[in-house]
Amino acid sequence: MTHSLVTGGAGFIGSHLVDALVARGDRVSVLDNLSSGSLDFLAGVRSSIEFHELDLLDEDFDAHLADVDIIWHLSANPEVRTGIDAPEVMFRQNVDATRCVLAAMARCGVRDLVFTSTSTVYGEASVVPTPEEYEPLAPISAYGQSKLANLLFTAELQRRFVESGTQAIAVAAHPGWTSTNLQANTGVFRALNPLFGQQCPDGALPTLYGATAPDVRGGEYFGPSRMFEMWGSPKRAHTSARARDAAVARKLWTVSQELTGLAVAI
Repeated sequence: MTHSLVTGGAGFIGSHLVDALVARGDRVSVLDNLSSGSLDFLAGVRSSIEFHELDLLDEDFDAHLADVDIIWHLSANPEVRTGIDAPEVMFRQNVDATRCVLAAMARCGVRDLVFTSTSTVYGEASVVPTPEEYEPLAPISAYGQSKLANLLFTAELQRRFVESGTQAIAVAAHPGWTSTNLQANTGVFRALNPLFGQQCPDGALPTLYGATAPDVRGGEYFGPSRMFEMWGSPKRAHTSARARDAAVARKLWTVSQELTGLAVAI
């Protein structure tokens, strides 16, 4: 039985991913500080999962990684206003927390990671709907910048896996346009959700595919297959050159280690 651990599993998309993992027969552990998620979202599977309320930044969670086969990292702070008023908070909760997860994986020998990205990495794209290969990646919010940073982290983690001969892979995925509570306070997106937004279980499919399909290779990126990757069954997606910049990824990893004092041995 696969032991899956979901960070941010009490969130809107995270809880649907948890539902899907339980349905396929996984043993599922959820880590969430409930700052934006809710146990109500997990009511249907609460008796079938292990839930731990904790903060990835402030608490040692190594014990919860025992026997874990794969980590699904959905934990993030999506509030644009936080990025404006307190960018250092956004950095800690989205970028530093991801590094904490990577460090814990290295310490505990967890092999596989799936990270979820977001359309905000494109910033104010001139093409809407925005195709996956759109360039440049120019996020205008701290949330989008943190998601781009995590794509670079994923690429650098995969490079280090290959360099060290570690038998593990790192992949990323995005949910397309998924109708969630994130758009509840955004007028345009709230109005367009019924037209373009797919349901949350469908938004979780690229993440599921990236972690379970037998033909997945390290460093790949997955998203929906239809209408500029806004909805549909999962497929291999494309990232821009900026998200694949090996020199920037290496530098970001090094600088982040220096600033946070967290050294990840792989």
